[in-house]
Amino acid sequence: MSQVTVTSAKIPKIPKITPYLINNNTLRIASWNLQSFSSDKADNAGVKEVICCTVLENGLDILAIQEIGDTNALIKIKDELNSPTSETVKTLKTVEQHWECCISDISGKMFRSVEYNGFLWNAARGISLKSSALLEKPKVAKSKTRCNLGELSFRLRETLVKILLHFTLFTMSSTKISLFCVVIVLLTNRFSFSLSSVGEKDMMVLGDFNLGPDLDMEEFDAMREGGLANLISASTFTNISTKNMEGSKNYDNIWISKHAKSNHFTGKSGVIRERLTHPSIPDGRWSWNGVVSDHCPVWAEFYCDRDFDDTEGLVSVEDIAIDGKEIID
Repeated sequence: MSQVTVTSAKIPKIPKITPYLINNNTLRIASWNLQSFSSDKADNAGVKEVICCTVLENGLDILAIQEIGDTNALIKIKDELNSPTSETVKTLKTVEQHWECCISDISGKMFRSVEYNGFLWNAARGISLKSSALLEKPKVAKSKTRCNLGELSFRLRETLVKILLHFTLFTMSSTKISLFCVVIVLLTNRFSFSLSSVGEKDMMVLGDFNLGPDLDMEEFDAMREGGLANLISASTFTNISTKNMEGSKNYDNIWISKHAKSNHFTGKSGVIRERLTHPSIPDGRWSWNGVVSDHCPVWAEFYCDRDFDDTEGLVSVEDIAIDGKEIID
């Protein structure tokens, strides 16, 4: 009788992760499209571990998240950061961390689901939420579009940090590109108002733009005319897959005003591409060790121990808010 030897597949080992040493004089702000991030996806131990470790290992203080599938998904990440169950996350958790989050109203539609926007931040750094809102384009006959733009104001010590979070504009047929210019114009109008009327010079817009910031792309002309500069170059890829870990497209970016770039930006920004896979994450139907998302996080670092903008600026978005959200403790 012949013997049959069955060799089990080897499970890749997760590399050792080193905690990030927090610099009290700087603040790291990031954006991440988590690709259909539902509660079911968040329940996957590998997904939860990769997200939490990415935040902690890279010293992210504020994370803007797109493609959240339901209101509980982000809470699961917040809870894991505050009370880790993963041994790897436990090794990165420090006493200088207390995480909070907020989630918008429904901001759009994804495949078989609605979409929410969210923010996650380390309150132990002295960051507090001042206001949040989901801005909506005025309704037009036969138009079912929404400008998926969320606004948060954070106060870090005496420095007011204002973030405008950009999302893709959808039509009923889920067309993303055709109305993209409308989003940019709306953002620019908002910036013009903020810079001239409100007086806040330090502005930022970040998220998944679904396009790279090439100089010949007219979709971004309004951004540049509004005095904004992108921190992630067009030649830097922000997507990822197990078939192409280096990426091939630039979708995600961080745009900041000239004043913020000259006075607050440390010169450090980038794309996080390492350790975004996990043996417990499916890769297709029959494989494992998949990526947590087909987008990489993008981040930028800013000085937080000074405020060169002596104007009070806008400290509430109630005048433009569709609906505010409370902090989820």
